[in-house]
Amino acid sequence: MKVKFLLTSIENFIPTIQPNEYDLVLGLSIFRELYKAHKFSEVQDMMAELAKKIPVCIFEPELEKEFPEDDLPKYYIGVFKDFRIRKVLSRNAGENPEIERPLVFASNDYIFFDELGLLKIDDAHSHNMMGSENDDKLFIFCGDKFIKFSKIFEGLSEGNGSYERVTQGVKFLSEFGGSHGFPKLYASEIYKDEYLGQSFIVRDKLEGETLEKIIASGEDFDHWDVIKQVLSQLVFLEENGLYHDDVHQCNVLYKDGKAFLIDYESIGEQKSTAIHRFNLLQVFFSFMCCLLENVSQNVNPKLLLHLKKHVDIKKYHQISKIKSGEKFFARLYEILFESDDDEKNIEDYTAAEEEILLLEDNISFSGGYIHRRVEEHQRYLAMSVDPWIKAADKLIYDQCNKMEDVENFLNTQAMPWLQVADKVIQEQQKRIEALEKIVAELKEKI
Repeated sequence: MKVKFLLTSIENFIPTIQPNEYDLVLGLSIFRELYKAHKFSEVQDMMAELAKKIPVCIFEPELEKEFPEDDLPKYYIGVFKDFRIRKVLSRNAGENPEIERPLVFASNDYIFFDELGLLKIDDAHSHNMMGSENDDKLFIFCGDKFIKFSKIFEGLSEGNGSYERVTQGVKFLSEFGGSHGFPKLYASEIYKDEYLGQSFIVRDKLEGETLEKIIASGEDFDHWDVIKQVLSQLVFLEENGLYHDDVHQCNVLYKDGKAFLIDYESIGEQKSTAIHRFNLLQVFFSFMCCLLENVSQNVNPKLLLHLKKHVDIKKYHQISKIKSGEKFFARLYEILFESDDDEKNIEDYTAAEEEILLLEDNISFSGGYIHRRVEEHQRYLAMSVDPWIKAADKLIYDQCNKMEDVENFLNTQAMPWLQVADKVIQEQQKRIEALEKIVAELKEKI
């Protein structure tokens, strides 16, 4: 091992080194001084240049709570954003023995695990989960192994990125990995502190592309056989008291006629789904119908009606009667793939009986549809019409108030003047009558 010691500043050192001139760079207790002399973005740029030149770096960043007077960044790992791998190896006491600093492994080419040693990265790509500019998920490929990195989000109790789902996936692979078509688990690390949460799960790499990509590419495959394989895996899970709550085209790999469920963090004891607002059967019907129609998956409870286009009326009627309390995936598999056609035909379904079944389903659907339409109209009335009615009521009320004001004006101010005017008119009328009488008397004398 060649070791070179240089006495220089990091600002002068980084620009002078050549790519791959060194295999390893240690940066221990340097960041406090860097942040005193440079802005955070400038230190980030230094680390970005280092990431292009050095295969592996190990850093020990000082923490904000160690030196609160120095205004160190709270999210200490953010300065290494240009390294694909930013993995906390351990925590060790710094200047303050009561505060443990993280030891960060940073690299674009390698990743390290205690059980497996140093692994060379063949490929890695990110998968953003929550609209963040940071990489919430990273899929890493190292030879015959697949590594899934996930951020663990503080305060998230369920759904992608939660501590519970990550541990749920590790628990499943620990018990069933390496059998029944599920990949073997080699290592798992879950790390959480007050600033950071991350997990790494190492398992066998499964060959193939997601069904979503297969459908988009136009590749031909046996849709019913894929449904049968996926459903058989769900039946196996159900027999062990487990359920996959996010069956989706992106969560099924396919190659050479073989289909495999992935996203093992979604496998647990829950019979409901944290990802969608529908039950597990509805999610599977969505997967099934969209696959049969060769379109991207859209979770919609009405998609159950699409099954009529793909299964006969007897199967459809049996499927519609499945209850959520029973082993519903086993029952669905039995209806679709195990019922003998000859046995089914023993029961003589007449055309009239089929029409009755269709009528029952249509009535049931229509009733639900009408109920939903009534609710929609009620919401529309509440949101759109009611405000206008209230506005009209207010206008009428205001007009009534104005009419009362006019009447009050007439009674209190105009009416006395009208009475005076009427009295004047009466007096004038009397004078006219008196003058007419005088004129009449004068005419008689003449």
